[in-house]
Amino acid sequence: MYKVLLIIFIFIISCSPQDKDMPIPETQDSNQIETSMIAMEDKIFTIEDFIKIGWKKNKLLDNSQFVNTDSVWYGFFKKRDVEIWIYNSHVNALIDGAPYAEKTVSKRQVQFGQTKGTQIRYNSYAIAGNAMILCENNLDECKDLVSQLKQ
Repeated sequence: MYKVLLIIFIFIISCSPQDKDMPIPETQDSNQIETSMIAMEDKIFTIEDFIKIGWKKNKLLDNSQFVNTDSVWYGFFKKRDVEIWIYNSHVNALIDGAPYAEKTVSKRQVQFGQTKGTQIRYNSYAIAGNAMILCENNLDECKDLVSQLKQ
């Protein structure tokens, strides 16, 4: 039922005239730091697209427990930890990726990521096309990476 409601919500939002790089709606107060964004809903990316713009591939992670992912990669962009999750569609990046990213970002303390033994903290994320991007510090890092994809 949750997925049906989310798809209806996405359809309504996609049909309304809004900025293409809109933040994901937050339910908390407006003084909260912005931690997420959606961009380029109509694009399909591969990991090679990210490598071309300067993201440094480090490790392919196990994605077997994450539905609708084609791959999950750990790497760096401008010396910051960045995970890139490639989904099979933009809708699945929203339905399956955004809840995981929200949970990860809301933890706010150091957590052990999929890199086994490495402490990783992600404080923001973006969903660009079919990719979910987890960024180490703030949303500006995600925006910078996404802006490079647009060029």
